[in-house]
Amino acid sequence: MGGKNSASGFIASVLGGHNAITSATEWPTVSWESIIAANPDVIVVSSLDRNRWALDKAEEKIKFLKSDPAVSQLEAVRKGRVFVMDGQAMNPTVRTLPGAEQVAEQMEKSGIK
Repeated sequence: MGGKNSASGFIASVLGGHNAITSATEWPTVSWESIIAANPDVIVVSSLDRNRWALDKAEEKIKFLKSDPAVSQLEAVRKGRVFVMDGQAMNPTVRTLPGAEQVAEQMEKSGIK
């Protein structure tokens, strides 16, 4: 989970939102309890090409979000506002802007402006 000063926070800001993770640390340790307390409107999961673990795949992350008894109750999950972004875009590089575009397209298709 990227903090507010991470590429994830930048993308949220560019798209007119804010990061539910308010820590200034780029990659803070975050508990599921704090995410549940924040109850985000949108969740962005990354898709990683390395395929070392099952959760490198966005589909597996989404499956977890939908099946966990607590996390499945988050507004973003209940309303189908879980979007996928290339994991490389979560690092502050030139890939961050295409990542923001990926998320913006999915948000637009779901009716979020």
